[in-house]
Amino acid sequence: GTSEATAVTSGLVALLLQAHPTWTPDQVKQALTSTASPLAYAPLNAAGHGRTQLLEALDADPGPALRQTLNATGLGSLELSRGDAHVATDCGLIVGEVDVMCQPWDVDAFVGGTWTGGTWTGGTWTGGTWTGGTWTGGTWTGGTWTGGTWTGGTWTGGTWTGGTWTGGTWTGAWTEVSARPDHRRGRIQTQTAFWGDHPKRGRPVAGESTAP
Repeated sequence: GTSEATAVTSGLVALLLQAHPTWTPDQVKQALTSTASPLAYAPLNAAGHGRTQLLEALDADPGPALRQTLNATGLGSLELSRGDAHVATDCGLIVGEVDVMCQPWDVDAFVGGTWTGGTWTGGTWTGGTWTGGTWTGGTWTGGTWTGGTWTGGTWTGGTWTGGTWTGGTWTGAWTEVSARPDHRRGRIQTQTAFWGDHPKRGRPVAGESTAP
């Protein structure tokens, strides 16, 4: 229920901000909660303020334009964030420093530790190196790579756009082969990309070939 409600409410928030682009997050929350229709058969912890009413929220008084200035550190307690509302899952009632997957959460181990089997978005990576691994099936956009070298490795299944490459060398060529024959010449269409100076016409390049 909460997963679906989150998506629907996000859409309502977008419509509210389209109509009132200067509203702060607190004002959006005030407009939605103050105009919601309470659910008589569900407690506050289960249903919140009730069912959202978009038309009423659009015309609601959002209150003062308050802005929260507290900086989140990500080091808080899971248990304290729940208040007095606890949920039950496969391992029973979730109480204490345990996540919804029934796994213990140790913030000290998470900070400055290793990262395995997850995703990394919108963050910074400092003081570390990437060695002895492969990167496949992903994209890298809008970033720069400076002061480093890339040797002895392969890059497959991804794209690299919008960035710069300095402090290293890249030699050779690669070829894209079309699956559609060129009937005029009886050959497979190929397109070769080069890094650096383009070779002279007629000079063979490693990796470039056409087959009848």
